Amino acid sequence: MQYVPILKAKQGELSALQSWRDSDFPNTTPLVEVVPWERDDDIDGDDGGEIRKAVSRIGKSWAGKRATMLLDAASAERDPENGWESSARTPVLSEMLRQLRRELVNVAPVVRVSAGDAYTRRLADIHYESPMERGAIRITAEDLDDTATPLGDLALRVADNIRIHPRKLDIILDFGAVNDDATAAMAARLARFVLPQLADGTWRSIVVASGAFPVNLSEVSPNKVAELERFDLRLWHSLQTFKIGTQIHFGDYAVTHPLIPVGVPFAAAPQLRYTLEDRWLVAKGRRQDRRGHAQFFDICAEVLRQAGRSAPDYDVSWGDERIHQAARQAVNPLPELERLAPSSPVGPGNASTWRAIATSHHMAYVSRRLSETGAP
Repeated sequence: MQYVPILKAKQGELSALQSWRDSDFPNTTPLVEVVPWERDDDIDGDDGGEIRKAVSRIGKSWAGKRATMLLDAASAERDPENGWESSARTPVLSEMLRQLRRELVNVAPVVRVSAGDAYTRRLADIHYESPMERGAIRITAEDLDDTATPLGDLALRVADNIRIHPRKLDIILDFGAVNDDATAAMAARLARFVLPQLADGTWRSIVVASGAFPVNLSEVSPNKVAELERFDLRLWHSLQTFKIGTQIHFGDYAVTHPLIPVGVPFAAAPQLRYTLEDRWLVAKGRRQDRRGHAQFFDICAEVLRQAGRSAPDYDVSWGDERIHQAARQAVNPLPELERLAPSSPVGPGNASTWRAIATSHHMAYVSRRLSETGAP
């Protein structure tokens, strides 16, 4: 069972990828979304500097790994649907792929099914230096409303334009946010309508993706462990009885809301987002607490205490190791951690560290469950 975690190209998520042991989790193919940068869309300027910075960050996170990273730069393009017929500019995706592959980073393109023909034909230039042997076509819920053309035909047109054989392309059917029973049920109905159009053996794989984590933890009370249901998991389970003649693989947004945030983020209180079989345990401190970021130590201890035997061992991932190390430094540490967890002290970190730790734990937890049980 393939696992496709969809991650933002931000510091926390990229740090989790940098520490990722891809050889331990061969079923995992991360999809990284390039975060858009500020620009004047009325001026056809040079994005070279921003592209180089994004390439540097992403390349550092995946250097030396044998597994493939899927790269989606649609949010950083000026407009992948219009204006390419008369433009001489190079797509951001093409330039990023070219630079990353020169650095021997194992990366492959993600192309939206809604992208215009002129744009997707321009992407065929990526083959000039070396053939591209892998890629993905991403279909969002919005795409289902925008066209009467069968999705299979649209996807085949994209494949033809970018000159990658369909058998080398994953189809990622992305339903975005599913944060309650109603949206999960609606996504399941849409999936049952759409999947038969795609599951004809043409493609490398079919992945159904969605995200259930809220935008933030504003509804969570400080200094208490709350539980959030994994509605994305419920969507995936509801499709397992739907027989379409091919396996439906799993994708999610890890511990982040699907929408790419805009604006300057506020200073978050220490927090932990901890994935378990059918739910997340989440806890946060207070922004004005006298202990500051050191509250993270107590948060980790309390989350592990509540998780009990469901918590994986510390050596499953870098994130799990950091959680156990932090919990040992709590005011009231768990006695069993004295013999189970590594004793080297760690700092409490910051917002990016907490996101990296949670993402690392989530990816390892889901990937291992898929390998061992066939369910995420």
